[in-house]
Amino acid sequence: MANRETFALITGCSSGIGKELAVAFANRGVTVLGTARRTQSLDELTSKYSNIKALALDLSDPEIITKLKDSVLDYTDGYLDYLVNNAGTHYAGTAMDLEMDEVVAIFQVNVFAVMRLCQIFLPLLRQSPRGRIVQIESVTWNIPVVWQGAYNASKAALSQYSRTLRLVKPLGVEVIEIVTGFVQSNILHHGLHAPEDSVYLPIKGIIENIKYQGNANGMPAHVYAASITDKLLRRQVDPEIWEGKMARLLRLIFMLPLRLLVGHPSETYLDKRLIVPQNHLLYRRFKLGSLRESIGNLARPTCSRCSDLGKTCTYSLVKRRPGPPRGSRYTTRRPRSRTPSATPERSVTLQESDPVISPPGESVSSEQVAQGAPLQHPSTTSPSCSRHLPFSSQDEEHLYVTFLARQSQTDKFWYRCRIECFFDIAQDANPIYSKKRFLHRYRSSQCSQDLITAVALIAANLTQFSVGDGGPNLDAELDSLLSSSLLEDDLVGDTPSLDQFRKAYILALYEFHQFPGHHSWLRIGRVTRMAYRIGLDRLEHIRVLYADWSTVSDEDIQEWRALWWRIYRLDTYANLASGTPYLIDDTLIDTSFNLSQTANPSHAIFLPPNSAGLAELLPAITSDPETLLDNIHNITIASMRQAGLMIRIHMLRWQAGMLSQITAVDRQLTTLRLALPPGWLNPHRNAFINESPLAHHARLITVYHLRMAQLLLSVAECSARRADDWLSAWQRVLETCQDIAGLASQWDSAYCMTVDPAITFTIFTTLIFLDLQRKCELVATDDLRSSIDHDITVLHLQLKHFGTIWTQARLLTLSFESFSESVTGPLAHNHIALILSRFESPLHPRWLQFLASARPALEACH
Repeated sequence: MANRETFALITGCSSGIGKELAVAFANRGVTVLGTARRTQSLDELTSKYSNIKALALDLSDPEIITKLKDSVLDYTDGYLDYLVNNAGTHYAGTAMDLEMDEVVAIFQVNVFAVMRLCQIFLPLLRQSPRGRIVQIESVTWNIPVVWQGAYNASKAALSQYSRTLRLVKPLGVEVIEIVTGFVQSNILHHGLHAPEDSVYLPIKGIIENIKYQGNANGMPAHVYAASITDKLLRRQVDPEIWEGKMARLLRLIFMLPLRLLVGHPSETYLDKRLIVPQNHLLYRRFKLGSLRESIGNLARPTCSRCSDLGKTCTYSLVKRRPGPPRGSRYTTRRPRSRTPSATPERSVTLQESDPVISPPGESVSSEQVAQGAPLQHPSTTSPSCSRHLPFSSQDEEHLYVTFLARQSQTDKFWYRCRIECFFDIAQDANPIYSKKRFLHRYRSSQCSQDLITAVALIAANLTQFSVGDGGPNLDAELDSLLSSSLLEDDLVGDTPSLDQFRKAYILALYEFHQFPGHHSWLRIGRVTRMAYRIGLDRLEHIRVLYADWSTVSDEDIQEWRALWWRIYRLDTYANLASGTPYLIDDTLIDTSFNLSQTANPSHAIFLPPNSAGLAELLPAITSDPETLLDNIHNITIASMRQAGLMIRIHMLRWQAGMLSQITAVDRQLTTLRLALPPGWLNPHRNAFINESPLAHHARLITVYHLRMAQLLLSVAECSARRADDWLSAWQRVLETCQDIAGLASQWDSAYCMTVDPAITFTIFTTLIFLDLQRKCELVATDDLRSSIDHDITVLHLQLKHFGTIWTQARLLTLSFESFSESVTGPLAHNHIALILSRFESPLHPRWLQFLASARPALEACH
């Protein structure tokens, strides 16, 4: 099975994306069964690559599709690893001018043929240990583009079919959609079709220019093919991959309501924000306004009264009846005794708001409404963008006023609850120093709307807060925030913006644990570098030198300090877990720890340039009980960073002097442990000093840091020692793992939400090494094996509790379970040495990949 050949059937390989996909798969050692209507068009590929085979296929002919299976079986041994449905056709016609024969033809190739291929080859895919159906789709399936009606419909049908087809997952077959943006290809060679009397002819040149420029400036096909092939060949693949130029931007557009993409800019909406985005995206983009010059305004009917008066026909808000604005005179239809003042025009004033729901301000009282006061939208940000909405009756106005009043109270309650909840989430990672001050600023409408939105959405998502029909779509809003938020755009030059920096940090923290991967790692790096750019690493120094910082209040400086040390922690977790160098240099930090207002201001506490001085800070830290936990947290993080550096030395295989460096760091760690306050390392709650459960768990996190540092040092030492001298170090690994399990045994799962979930890296690493200890041939007694089994059970349950909240923890749980099931033991020293040689960091991709496929490597180890 180790030399088993991998087969990929790829349709449409004669040119463009299909041709480059065949090359990309072939270059990666996959045998490609490439299809084309004429096999001669594949001669170039087959002559260059011995592992590309040419097969004939015409997707418009059902009989040829059925016969393709026999051709595939001639090359394979009754199985198929990849079915890549790339072949497709294009037909560009407006929705009003479609030729139905062309529509049938495009559906035959783009939809029906794909369905038939999936049907035919599903039995072969099931014979593969990792069968995958890959559907090459288009971003246009959900955007109403002129001249794309039939093509978009075929791609939408294919997408919905593919999503339903994922029900074959229990059969061992995955379905992956490749949502393709602009890629250079020849799919547009048929041109745009329109009859001579088409009303859309005035904009045909505009649409052609958009389409052909997009194709010409798109991602090169070989770059596109190489990127998605690398992703498809991974062990774990996202079910939906967006690739190609503008794919990410268009993904954001998909999140907008349909009314923002279509319509007419002269339509009257309840909220002015609905007009600008739609006008920009489609109406203005496709120059649909130019059609009115030739076909007139077809948006709405008019009436004789408006025509006679020469006025724009205005609809009422609810009934949509044509007619002039209320209050306009038309004497031929009114008794002369009535004057214009007898029926004054009534209106409600709305103010423009941002696309994302913002925190409400003060609600309008019922007395104000009764007196006819203009009603302000709860999410208003500026009074300069007001407009009036006419109503056809007082009843309509009353209904609308009541609706907005209720909506205001709903929004206000929703945001208030979520922001309160936010302070119960990952408290040791929260960048806000003073909760009381922040909430006061929020209630006074002094906080950044962007920050409040990010905080509320994240809190609602993590707490599984149910949102009614009128509330925001949490997943869509969060995805939009993560996709579009770049810290560089939020800062103007080097001007400090505390709320925007908080928002950037919070999004980085959330993405790191909820959507782990290189994107989140890069986001953390960007935030860290921007912190350096504006001087957060030398806050005490720049306060003296620069005017914009010298005017910042002491309370805000405390907030900036808190933010810096949170970034310091996140830099530690992200790079220690990934096996990459820290961006923050511990020896060059001139930002002090935060102290309470009662502490002596002359006794500022700074991180020492040498980790040997960490223990010397503890007397000053313990003298300020209010900041004790937070500052000891910084100290234990710093000690864990030093242990992480030893793992980097272990990775580089610098044997000379390695043991002496490990010993030096170990001594510093021992000194720090002994300098901590009495009872600090106690895994149980210190009830005699009235330690609260919340403080107990916050203290446990710092002990986890110290134990993780010890575990990393023990692993590095074990790896550095020779076969005849490694047993004592291997025993220290077991001791430290047992200590960590002892902490887990005192953990209350109710507090998984309140701490930084980065603790799961420690839990996961401990589980792996405990599992190795359990299967090591040195474990001779049943009592020890039973004790290790119990420790694994406790840690496994703790990790699963975190997994109910955070994606990262769920993935780590699955990784451990897969490793534990695949490696059976008993393991000798050479097996342990092999595993230790592969350990780069807790979450390094190569380490995780090795854990997922360790069994063959261990079986081959002698």
